Amino acid sequence: MKKNRYHADFFETFKEIREEYGAGIATGVMQIIVMRHGNSRIYIPDPRDVYREERDRKIRSKFNGANLQELAILFRISISQARRIVQEG
Repeated sequence: MKKNRYHADFFETFKEIREEYGAGIATGVMQIIVMRHGNSRIYIPDPRDVYREERDRKIRSKFNGANLQELAILFRISISQARRIVQEG
């Protein structure tokens, strides 16, 4: 089997996970990825996108109808950004 750049990246990632979290966890994680997504291209979101989704969920859950400014300060965003997040939810 000819290995391409993606194969090399996959195995390098497996190696990093194994070194950081141990062989058992690394093997389990990779087995799940291969079983669900084997032989297909997948999109891995940017970590900022993952954080943003979690942040937006927290903002929506804390919104009480009158605390946009407080949420903006708490999450270090503008009031208009907080308003947009709440309205999109």
